[in-house]
Parts: sequence; structure tokens; C-alpha cells
Amino acid sequence: MLYIELLGQIRISWGEHRSAIALKRQSLILLAHFALARTHREAREVLIEKFWPETDPEKGHSNLSSALSRLRRALRPADPGIITLDAYGQAGIAAAAAVWFDADTFRAGVRPALASPGRLQDTAAAELCHGLALYRGELLDGFFDDWILAEREQLRALYIRGQLRLLDHFIAGDEVEAAIECGREVLRLDPLRESVHRRMMASTPATASRPARAGNLRAWCSFSKRSSASPRRRRPWPLTSSSSSGRNQTDDSRHRASHRDCFVAPLLAMTAIWGVIASPRVRAPCGPRTGSAKQSIAPRKERWIAWSLRSSQ
Repeated sequence: MLYIELLGQIRISWGEHRSAIALKRQSLILLAHFALARTHREAREVLIEKFWPETDPEKGHSNLSSALSRLRRALRPADPGIITLDAYGQAGIAAAAAVWFDADTFRAGVRPALASPGRLQDTAAAELCHGLALYRGELLDGFFDDWILAEREQLRALYIRGQLRLLDHFIAGDEVEAAIECGREVLRLDPLRESVHRRMMASTPATASRPARAGNLRAWCSFSKRSSASPRRRRPWPLTSSSSSGRNQTDDSRHRASHRDCFVAPLLAMTAIWGVIASPRVRAPCGPRTGSAKQSIAPRKERWIAWSLRSSQ
């Protein structure tokens, strides 16, 4: 049997002793594509467009044939006929091949539990926990192809839905501690999901005593504060001229001057330039431009330049 693990740690192995199979990057991506779309095969032209979009068709066919040959050679110890071509030239994993894929097992364990609300049966809850445990990380972490990102986001969304379903299961059974762990896992991936905070606030059963309800509320509030807290940033310059922190007024003035030089001075300079460009030209009453008309523009330019220099100091 061939074992394909792509969630979190990437590992391809075969046999009872799980002997590892070393694959190059292109062979690994091709095998991952076949495993994720095992029930849907694609034509050779589609595979060439997806993996070699910038090459000409003849070169693309040659690259695909070489990649399939290398992949078959690497998987030969597990099953010589695991990669097959159908009558239409579509490549993929053989339907009768013995393959265990962690993403498929993860989907099969999580999706049945999403159909029914409330408290789950013991076997359904165990299958859900087993399926969620297979999600050890993102799909093909470190690969950023477009189709990989789409598949990765789908599996991530399914994992969050599974954790939310397990959260409802624990809340329905008054298992507050286990529910808090599920809530923490969801907020680790999606910190802005307010529905989790509301569910945890109402997770304490109504039959519980008032101190117990208050204790659970304080525990969740403290966790929410820790998860949403961010380190305080030091101000790059003081906003006032006071030297309560031990700095003298010269340092404060230097910071304010740096602030003005970085932000205000460029704006003032652009304003001065725009004023010179947008200023209407003064022409003589008749005839061509004369020296007196040119001199009438000079005072306006000098005033703009002098004002901008005074403002930037």
C-alpha cells in the first residue's frame, strides 16, 4: 500500500514498515494533484497548461511524459501500475490501487458529523476526533501554486467547521474544559470569529452554581484577553514637549523636527511646486511677451519658495 501524507509533514511511504520514497518537487506536485483529484481525471493538455503554462505544446508534452516516467519509476516499489493512462490519454492513480491519503481520510471523518446538530453519538464523536487529528498542518506547506492554495483553503475551512461541530458537541454535553480547548483551536486559526466567543460565554450549564458560572466566565475572558493582546509599541517620537521620561527638551525637539522633515516638509514642497505650476501666466496687454510681464511672475514664485522654506524649518 502507498501512504501519502501531505497535511503538515510531507511524507510518501509504502509497505508495512512504511519505507520512505524520495520524490523530487515536480513529481511530488504531480502525485499530489492525482491524489486530490483521484475521481476526476484531466486531459494531458489541461495538465500541461497547469504545470507548464509558458512552454509550447510540443515541449509541454515532452515535459509531462518525462514527469510521468519519473513518477512511475519512483513509485515502482509500492505498485508498478499505480499511475495509469486511460483510452483518452488522461493520467491519474489507478482505481484499483491501494492508496491511503490523509486528506481523503480527514474529509471522510469530518463531513458525516456536520450533517446532524446537537450531541453526537460516541462512535460519531470518535470518528470526528480521529479525522481532526489527521490535520497536522496546512496542505503542502511551502508550495504556493494557485491550485494548491485553493485546495489548502478548502481543507482549512473544513477543519474549522469540524472544530466548531466538536465544540457544539462538548457544549451540549456540559464538557466545558473540552469545549474551551476546541474554542482555542478555532481562534488560533481565525481570531476574529465572534461566534466562538459567544458560544463559550454561554457554555456553562444553567444548573451550575453561580460561582462556577462566574469562574468559567472569568477563565474564558482571561484567555480572550491573552489571545487578543498585542505587545505595546514604543512611540517613535514624543507627542508633547514634556520630558517626564527623562529626556530633555532638546531630544524632544529633535524628534519633532524628524517628524516634520519626514512627513510635513515633502507635502509643503509639493504644495509650493503645484502653486508655481498652477499659477496663471500674466501676459502683456497687447503684443508679444515683454520683459515687464516676465518680471511680474517672479515675485509670485519668490513668495511661494520663501513660504515653503520657512514652513519646513
